[in-house]
Amino acid sequence: MSPRPPAFDEAAVIDAAIASFTRHGYEGADASTLAREAGLSRSSLYNSFGSREALFLRALGEYSRRGVAEAEALAAHPGRALALLRTRLLKSVQAQAREGSRDGCLTVNVGVELGRSMPEAADIIDADREAWVRAYGALLGRATQDGDLMLDGDPLALGATLHSLLAGLRVAARTQSPAELGREVDALLGSWASEAGRALLRELAQAEGAAR
Repeated sequence: MSPRPPAFDEAAVIDAAIASFTRHGYEGADASTLAREAGLSRSSLYNSFGSREALFLRALGEYSRRGVAEAEALAAHPGRALALLRTRLLKSVQAQAREGSRDGCLTVNVGVELGRSMPEAADIIDADREAWVRAYGALLGRATQDGDLMLDGDPLALGATLHSLLAGLRVAARTQSPAELGREVDALLGSWASEAGRALLRELAQAEGAAR
């Protein structure tokens, strides 16, 4: 006899697990918490996923898969690359700062909590990071070619720097206001920008202010 399919929406359970691990951390999201927030019994959770760690790796892998797709789409998006970079950075940290819980990014949170103590999770985070570094590197290179940035270094190395800076901003977003984070993003990009790039950053900031 073939096993019976689960009597629940597995994708919805993975979504609930992503939210639970983001909110509580790996250690904080125990089996009872995961089952309650996914709307399952503990026995159903274990029967379907095998263990809490297995569910965690499934959730982290799915979160990363979505992030990699987003990174690839960002790199391929038309338009001025500096504007795309600014939108990406602001959207990431300001949305988090506006949330009541300020839960943040699962991969950043896992990196802070676990480091490299769980090799399977570290491998997922490494692949996620590589995708974003490639995307940021591509946009930084384009923005330099556009004349909006004045960068002499390797775009991939600078993309890695930008990825690390964004991780730090996500941690800061747990306590800082959206306005504070916005000023930090504009100060960072402005320090790399040409006069044309700084003019673009001012235009974008003014347009946001007029829209409020």
